[in-house]
Amino acid sequence: MTAAHHYTVAIDSGALSRQNRAIAYNNRGVAWARLGDYERALADFTEARALTPGDSILFSNIQAAEQQVAGNMATASFAERKRAGGLWFL
Repeated sequence: MTAAHHYTVAIDSGALSRQNRAIAYNNRGVAWARLGDYERALADFTEARALTPGDSILFSNIQAAEQQVAGNMATASFAERKRAGGLWFL
């Protein structure tokens, strides 16, 4: 099972606080991004931002995912994006 699956189980449990749901959505988004599924990653980052709108990490993650979806960073590896301020776990 993937990390994304485990975050899905946590999100679907209904046991997480609003803040912890935002963290789980963000972290699942990072997991999707690592699997190359940037559209799912973007959806999760957007959901996390709806729960915690002022979080600058989420803003950065959304930007990185949007760029991947648009193809602007098609050749960049996850490690290169992370070093450049790309995707971050909360």
